[in-house]
Formats: sequence, C-alpha cells, structure tokens
Amino acid sequence: MHAIERRTLDEAFADGFAAAWIDSWNAHELDRILSHYADDLEMYSPFILQIAGEPSGTLRGKAAVRAYWQRALERLPHLRFELLSVLRGVDSIAIVYVGAHGRLAAEVLHFDADGKIARAFAHYAGSPAPLWERPVNEIMRYGLQSSMASNAPPARRGKR
Repeated sequence: MHAIERRTLDEAFADGFAAAWIDSWNAHELDRILSHYADDLEMYSPFILQIAGEPSGTLRGKAAVRAYWQRALERLPHLRFELLSVLRGVDSIAIVYVGAHGRLAAEVLHFDADGKIARAFAHYAGSPAPLWERPVNEIMRYGLQSSMASNAPPARRGKR
C-alpha cells in the first residue's frame, strides 16, 4: 500500500492560484472558473439550497456545479470579488475575499494530485447591511447605485 504524499502548498502557487481564481470570477467566464476544478468535485455552500434547491448544501460533479454557478451569475450580473488574503494548508488553500453585496467570504479549496480543486467549502459572514444603511462609496464600488432608490425603505424613498 502506498502512502499518499501530502504537502503544504507554497506561497507562490497559493498567491498565483488565488489571483487567477478571483480574476476568472470577476470576468464572469464560467468555463474559465470551472477550469480550476476536477470533474468529480464536491462543492459545499450555504447558498446551494437557495440557488440550486439542494437541501444538503452539497453538489457533486462539474455539471451540477456549472448549473448552480450559471444561475448565481445570472442573479448577480455585477458580481465582483476583492481578494483580501490567501492562507496555505496541506493540499489546500483558503481564499478570503469580499464577495457579493460586500459580504466577507472564504473558500477553502482542497486540491487533488493533478492540482485541480476536488473539494470546495464556501463560508460567508452574516447578512450584510441593507443597501440603504451602507456607505455610498461601498454602494458605488459594487455597482449597485442603480438599485439604491428601489431598495430604500419606504419612508426614505425619493429623499436625499
């Protein structure tokens, strides 16, 4: 029986991978995003129930994950990630970033022997503040200025 060789990923690989991963998401290029993942990947996310209707919060295989992310990208046409930090582990990295609607997020990504993501675990901070309670610079930063009036509480609509 052969032991599986495990290794702590080096900083250059982790930083380069994280930058390419963020860039592919910011480009909204689904094929480019999926190129980082193994065909038999497992994806775990609290949003899988909401978007894909899967109560376990788990999807298996690239086809299922493709359909999930396609729906997510359609719902969030202004989606943009901002990389905050990359943490290295044994055959894994954690990418900490600002995600949809300014929510703090972290993806823990486990790699297979071919350097593809075999398992991905998405983590998110609690619900972000309602749009009308956010600073204007944050709203502008995430391309949400056009929806500001429609998301304002009824008492404040139309007021400056």
